[in-house]
Amino acid sequence: SDVKRLLLDKRGLTDSISRTVAQTGVIDRRCKQLQGDLLQSVEHTRMAKEDAESARKEQVLTTLLWMREEDVMQGTIKRLQNEIFSMDAARAALESGQDELQRRLEAVESELE
Repeated sequence: SDVKRLLLDKRGLTDSISRTVAQTGVIDRRCKQLQGDLLQSVEHTRMAKEDAESARKEQVLTTLLWMREEDVMQGTIKRLQNEIFSMDAARAALESGQDELQRRLEAVESELE
């Protein structure tokens, strides 16, 4: 009976670890996507700034429009940075939980021996 319980505990812990690994993979892919979005936003802002600086010589209105676009892009960059930070925190929490599950699995395996 104890062996059956331990085997069930082991299977449950192994399943939990597998789910945690899968969730970590999802978070890692999302972080990579967000980092790509962030780099794209930074590049877009840089290009918009260069375009606006050359256009300023021709038209003040273009500069005013760029300033508005830069504000929007800075907001986007900040939001993406916050999302990456949140994803990193979620990944750390999952990894911590996975470590605990791994310790419990090792304890169950030790009892089985």
